[in-house]
Amino acid sequence: MIRIVCGVVLIAASFMDFVTQDQEFWLVLIGWLGLMSGAVSHCPIYGLFGINTAEND
Repeated sequence: MIRIVCGVVLIAASFMDFVTQDQEFWLVLIGWLGLMSGAVSHCPIYGLFGINTAEND
């Protein structure tokens, strides 16, 4: 849930007037990644580093 909220906030921040075009790109990119990883409950960056946060039962 936190990733989804942070993703939405970053995407919304990209529409602010004080953000440059380069900053806008990065805010949308990072926001989209956070939004999508929160929505599907999978973080691709964790896979790159071999991190597994799933509980083992």
